[in-house]
This record gives sequence, structure tokens and C-alpha cells, in this order.
Amino acid sequence: MAEDRGTLRSVAWQQIFPSLRLFAAIRTALNIKALLLGGIAMAGMVAGWRVIDGVDAWLAPGTVAETAVEPDNVWPWERPLPVAPAERLTSLGTWYTQSPLLAGWDELTVPFRRMVSMYEAPTFANFMYLLGCALWSLVVWSFFGGAISRQAAVAFARQENVSLGQLARFVHGRWSAYFVAPLLPMLGAALVAVLLAGVGLAMRLEVGI
Repeated sequence: MAEDRGTLRSVAWQQIFPSLRLFAAIRTALNIKALLLGGIAMAGMVAGWRVIDGVDAWLAPGTVAETAVEPDNVWPWERPLPVAPAERLTSLGTWYTQSPLLAGWDELTVPFRRMVSMYEAPTFANFMYLLGCALWSLVVWSFFGGAISRQAAVAFARQENVSLGQLARFVHGRWSAYFVAPLLPMLGAALVAVLLAGVGLAMRLEVGI
């Protein structure tokens, strides 16, 4: 009796070696669609900052510094590419302070950080300018960031390609959640700050003593 022999047609290497899934993150990060969405979001964010700067300069001329948010002075494609020295990529300590991820995060959050900076107390007009820039950044990245994260999640989990129309429809129905979620911890921190300020004022005025 002839021995039955099966033919090995494929091997699910990711099931055998789950760590291979990490290499899929590289393909996801270099996805042309995600890079395109990120580029549109950056240009839209800077365009909004410029419009807000012009409106504030028209309403309150001479009160809003032109360099309140540095990235609004030039378009993203006009900025020179930084040259990263070799030690930036090889030194772990330098990576913590000067990594590309940290640099991108600092640039996107500069309006939020400047509003609460203890070293650069903004004037009222400048504060309103920064608040407008911060909210506009949140509006832009709530949509495009949601689309990028959805595309990455589907590509990583199911190895499927999602069209731009599908991404837009998915984010459109959930945009309010993407927008409000980052504001919740900020509103909580602001509420605590107001309560502490009230307690400090009462103690300074010696209320109830």
C-alpha cells in the first residue's frame, strides 16, 4: 500500500514566529497613502495657522508676535531638512531628547505648550491666537490622524488596503470622538487648576480665618 504523502503548500510564518509582525510596522510606516494624508494635514495645519495669524493681526494690529508659532512662517516643503548626525541615531540618551518622533510631537503641540508656558506668559491677544492655532491643529489631525490610524490598523491586523473614500467615511462618523478625546484630560487639568487657583486666592485673602 502506497504511503499517502501531503504537499506542503504554504507556511504561516507569522503564526510560527509572531515577532515577524514587527516588520509589518515598517511597511505600514512607509505606506504612500499614510504619507500623503500626513503631508496634506501638515499643509492644512500651517495654512490654518497663517489665516488665524492674519485675522488676529487685523483685529489687534501689533499685539500678536509674528513668531508666536514658528512653523507658520514657511510652508512645510520650504523648510530645510535637518541633517541628523550619526550620534543622534546611535546614542540612546540623544535619542530620548532629539529623536525624529519627539521633534514631530514638539512641532504639532507647540500652540498647546506655549499657552501654558511659565517662561513666556502670553498676552490676551497672543493667548487667543495660540488657542485658535491649537484648536485648528486638533480639528485637522482629528480627521487625518484618525484616517492614518485606521489605515494602519487595518493593514497591520488584516493585511488589507483601504481606499481614501472608505477612510473618509469611517472618520466622518467618528470625528467628534477623535476631536473630544484629547480635550478631556486637558479640561480635567484646567478644572483642577481653577480649583487650586481659587483655593490659593482664598488663602491669600485669608478668607475664613
